[in-house]
Amino acid sequence: MIARLAVRTLWRNRNRYKLLFLAIFFGFSLVVLLLGVSSGALAAIKQKASRYFAGQITIRGYRNGSAYIENPDELVAILKTGKFPFSTISKRSIYYHTNAAIYYGGESVRQRRLVGVNFEEELKEFSTLPFLEGSAEAMLKDKRGILISKSASKILGAHVGDAVLLYLTTNEGQANTAELIVQGIFNETSLFGYAAYVNYAMLNELVNLSAGSATDIAIYFPKGISENMLIKYLHGFLAEHYPVLPLVGRKDLTEKLSKDKRPYVLTVISLDANLDTIKDLLDALTIILYLLFAVFLLVIMTGIMNTYRVILFERTVEIGTMRALGIQRNQVLTMFLLEAFFLAAVSALCGFIAGTGLLFVISKLSLKNIPGAGLFTNNGFLMLFLKPSYVMIGFILLTAAVLLAVQGPARRASLLSPAEALREII
Repeated sequence: MIARLAVRTLWRNRNRYKLLFLAIFFGFSLVVLLLGVSSGALAAIKQKASRYFAGQITIRGYRNGSAYIENPDELVAILKTGKFPFSTISKRSIYYHTNAAIYYGGESVRQRRLVGVNFEEELKEFSTLPFLEGSAEAMLKDKRGILISKSASKILGAHVGDAVLLYLTTNEGQANTAELIVQGIFNETSLFGYAAYVNYAMLNELVNLSAGSATDIAIYFPKGISENMLIKYLHGFLAEHYPVLPLVGRKDLTEKLSKDKRPYVLTVISLDANLDTIKDLLDALTIILYLLFAVFLLVIMTGIMNTYRVILFERTVEIGTMRALGIQRNQVLTMFLLEAFFLAAVSALCGFIAGTGLLFVISKLSLKNIPGAGLFTNNGFLMLFLKPSYVMIGFILLTAAVLLAVQGPARRASLLSPAEALREII
């Protein structure tokens, strides 16, 4: 009964609530938009990082302090017997030295990171690279192919189909070179752009390792899986078969632990640990989002408290009439709170629809010409990504703020006696 009365009263007095509706509507639209943009930006960063490092979770082996996995095929086979969801498990070889360089047409460019990739396993992940020329599929056909960044291509003047000379040193410190064919040029930001990708068997050959060797195992898992839970499971699972280093949240700590006295150990590295170099940036984005949402809630609460004071004054006679008809004080309080809840729910729902619509429109707009946008976008476009849990938490906090703001005026309304309220008629 009280709920129906609250709905009827809210609809009958809808003109009084227009400003509140618009405030909550636009505010929640903005919240959804900011959540979507920040979530999409974070998803884009993590997608780029998973390619650049080695998967969403990386398993790295250390032999006497140097990156090396003994019998990686056996490790992959053991991992596949585990009871955890994964979409891809792939061997990788990482060459991370300052002396690697690519030469072409009298020009040269140093490559901070050479990544040997099993493209048969990771084709899905690398097909999303923002290619200007070529494709990842071409690496399946040409085992001596190479993918280079836009910045490297610009310095060298090289294009797809050109033969470039790759220089590096073997694990024994000997110089080695190889002629490779450019099969793709990708447009990536400087953060993830100082890398070139080759077939991992080719890289092993160049650094004088066996064809099946690896330094890392890249693991990708389906959406909706908790990274923290999965990494803890993997750590415990591997510890049953191999000596494993403790879990740490920073990559540099992992490298320090790699000096373990044991001749051979494995470590499990999360994507967040690999991203610890830009963790401050990500944390800053999160804090800004929280502050904006807090300011929004404060503005909404202040507006609702002031608006409801006016509404209470305007509805004094109405309240007196209901009290004279036998409606109890707790029922009056409940009615006002239900009105506020329905108002918040409808406004938030409309705001959610508008916010997601804006996100969809923004995701179709190219942001390539915006400085620094490449870090947060995929091929110049914002990733359309919105976590339902974030939206639900936002709605719960908004509703709680609205009900808290209405609590005072609603309680004062419930305390009005019929005689006191009806006196306003005379």
